[in-house]
Amino acid sequence: MKPGSIPDPDRDIAKLFRKFGAYIRSEEVRDLCRKRSSDFIRIYKFPWFDILLYVIFRCKECVTSELSNYYAGIGWSEKRVSRQAAFKALKKLNLRVFDPLIHKFAELFYKSPLVKTFKDYLLIAVDGTTLNFPAGRLSLQRFGFNQNKYVKTAADAKKATSRSSALYDVTNGIILDFVMRRYKDSEIPIAFEQLGRVIQYLRGRAAIFLADRYYNSVEVFSILEGYGMKYCIRGKANFFKHYVEKMKSNDEWINVYIDEVWQKRLKYDQPRQRFEKDPWIRIRVVKYRYTYYTRKGIPITTDLIYFTNLSEDEFSSSDIVSLYGKRWQIEVSYKTLKTDYEWERFFSSDCDTEICAIYGKVIFHNLCGVIRKQLDQMLEDELVIPENASTNKYEFRVNIRQLSNLIRDEGLCRAMRSGNTRKMEDIFILAVLLIHKIKVSVRPDRHEKRWGKVVMSGHPTRFRLDGRNWPNTVRVNGRLQTTKPQ
Repeated sequence: MKPGSIPDPDRDIAKLFRKFGAYIRSEEVRDLCRKRSSDFIRIYKFPWFDILLYVIFRCKECVTSELSNYYAGIGWSEKRVSRQAAFKALKKLNLRVFDPLIHKFAELFYKSPLVKTFKDYLLIAVDGTTLNFPAGRLSLQRFGFNQNKYVKTAADAKKATSRSSALYDVTNGIILDFVMRRYKDSEIPIAFEQLGRVIQYLRGRAAIFLADRYYNSVEVFSILEGYGMKYCIRGKANFFKHYVEKMKSNDEWINVYIDEVWQKRLKYDQPRQRFEKDPWIRIRVVKYRYTYYTRKGIPITTDLIYFTNLSEDEFSSSDIVSLYGKRWQIEVSYKTLKTDYEWERFFSSDCDTEICAIYGKVIFHNLCGVIRKQLDQMLEDELVIPENASTNKYEFRVNIRQLSNLIRDEGLCRAMRSGNTRKMEDIFILAVLLIHKIKVSVRPDRHEKRWGKVVMSGHPTRFRLDGRNWPNTVRVNGRLQTTKPQ
């Protein structure tokens, strides 16, 4: 954005989506979509860009309904392909196209004036999740499965399970990188791989890396500092135990010595070479005591610990605790993908087609995320208006399900396909006009009781989990109650 210019979010969002739609229709993407050189030679009823947009925007109960909905949405109802033709075209789609699509969207976004920061920092969260597939031969070979006393071989497995991981820009609501690996793969090497791919978009921007306690490691700290990034990571109770025990307050810097024995255990070249030259690393440790109450009113106290390299001048102890709390938004994104977007509802048992469906939802999540964050910013700005201070008891956020339905129903897919910038602007303007009808309040301690809740039937819609599974139920004193998954 030029100095002195006025931000115009509807035009900026439309420009971003137009450029991304043009990239989807480009020859570069056509080449990436091909498994064979003879694929997608002609632009006929279901070319590569229609396949991609169909996968991104699909939302109906079955393939027939989704195809009818897609072709009606783009104004080509009479040219709708059959289910068989659609599956034939989908099997031609090369999975390598999705990483460039996700990265291109991130690249275009960070070049736009839409980028938001928190205290001049981008907040980049990382977390892993598991995704389940029907137990096909290829999916079991590619991803593996969860072994237990009942499932010991592939013949016993009823589902294949992938260890997946996302790098999520908390401040802007977009997934910068997404990978799917074998179930037993470790999350830390996956996170390093992802950082290496997206660091080119983050260079020149101050960023804070947020992660839970499974990511605390001197190698993680060293590599992040090598990239010029700050970090705020929850620590395990036994990590740097001897140094932490000597702390005289709840917020101190510790100097950790990486001896030769420790250096030999390091797996990555960057931290190994760094600690060979200088075996010391300086880390700020923040302790926090958290108290919560059970349903019977019994207080439970937990001691939490955080590791960071942020200075006290920028972030106080309470700021560090609040900062780490923002990492929860990546968990909310997984919930949105799995429950609202039905991430694990597949329309084919073909492994490659299942993966296409998963990546398509990630891209749709990013499209919604950009609009949602802009609308959330508008709701936040309303709170600083003095006359609203007395009327707004709670903070508000946009309901992601209603927003996603809105942008689908209003034809964002068709606008991106045709490059209709004006239509994209109108969709955002409509969302702004309806902002108070699609917002929800953010109330403290607002948690839906999911387990031990009395229900009328064994499969209530409101409790649908992970896109496919229903909670188990059990009879207690003649009443049907939900129970935790085993």
